[in-house]
Amino acid sequence: MKMRNAFLVLGTATILLSGCSGSSTSGVGAPSSTPYAGTYDGVLNITLRGSGASVSDSMNYRVTVGVDGEVTENFPGFSGSGTCDDDGTRYYLTGNVLEVSENLSCAFPNLGKCSVQGNIRYVFNATAGSSSGSAKYFCEAGNITATLSGYLPKTS
Repeated sequence: MKMRNAFLVLGTATILLSGCSGSSTSGVGAPSSTPYAGTYDGVLNITLRGSGASVSDSMNYRVTVGVDGEVTENFPGFSGSGTCDDDGTRYYLTGNVLEVSENLSCAFPNLGKCSVQGNIRYVFNATAGSSSGSAKYFCEAGNITATLSGYLPKTS
């Protein structure tokens, strides 16, 4: 799973996230040993706004930091629909921070094709991590703005 998963948010009555995977040919940051390696488990809170409505939800969220500083994420127990182009980019901490800004092409069953502009920031310390970000979805069925935040205690 790549960091772009956090941008694959779709909402009607509930929130759906979808994952992408692929081989890496490029990266954000560079591999480097880190004291923040481990697994961080918590909750991702999401608020979607569009068409005069707003919906909020939360889901289980896991971020893993490898010994080389590579950051990956997944959503235990969740399955959703939707796809986004995946260029295989890998993401690495710079110090204790990872900042990602992306423009993606996605498709969702209820929204059609979408252009997604998003950013997310992760900060880690010895006992926990946090995430925050936002994304704008310009879709065939309408536009949506999403805000994301999470607190992730280190579990291993």
